[in-house]
Amino acid sequence: MRRLTAILAPTILLSVIVCIPGRVAAQDLDPGQLVLSLDDLPRGFATKVGSDRYLTNADAAGDDQTLVELEQYGRQLGYIAAFVRASAEPGEAVSIIQVESNASVYATAEGARGVFELRAQSPPEGWTALPIPQLADDATGVVRQLEIGGDTYDVRAIILRKGRIVSRLDTVSLPGTGDQETIELAEVAAVKLQ
Repeated sequence: MRRLTAILAPTILLSVIVCIPGRVAAQDLDPGQLVLSLDDLPRGFATKVGSDRYLTNADAAGDDQTLVELEQYGRQLGYIAAFVRASAEPGEAVSIIQVESNASVYATAEGARGVFELRAQSPPEGWTALPIPQLADDATGVVRQLEIGGDTYDVRAIILRKGRIVSRLDTVSLPGTGDQETIELAEVAAVKLQ
C-alpha cells in the first residue's frame, strides 16, 4: 500500500496543480491546431516554405519591450502558418494572394483579453477599421493599402480572442478586392477557436 501511495501522490499533486481555477496546463491547447491549414483555403494556395512553426515568446516578440509584455500577459506558446497563391485556373478571379494565420495560447482569459485590448486600442497610423462580425469573445479588423515593389496591394489584419486564445489572420490581396474573402477565412479561423 505504501508503494502505491508513493507512486500516486505525485500524480494526484500534479492533477491538483493543473486544475487550479483560472490556470490550465499549456499542453491542453495546441496552437498548431488553432490556425488555418491548406485545406481551409481556396484551391491554388501552397504553404510558404518554412512558415509552419511554433513560436516561443522570444520568436514572437521581435524586441525586448514586446517580450516583456507577452510574458506579463502570460503567453505560453504560439504557432504560425503562411500560404501564397501558387496558381489560378484560366479566367478565375483572384483576390487574395497571401494568407498568414497565427494563434497564441495564454495562461488565462484575462491575459489574452489584456493583450487583445493592447493590440486593438485603435487602428495604427495609416490603417482604417474593417467592419467584421463578432466572430469570438472579442474581434477587430483593420485594412490599408501598401505599395510593394511598385505594385499596390490591400493588406488586412483580423484579430480574434476566444477565452485564452488570441488569433490573427493577415491577408494580402489585389487592390479593391478581398474584404469578403478575408472575413470568410476569419469565420473558419474562429471555428477552430471553439
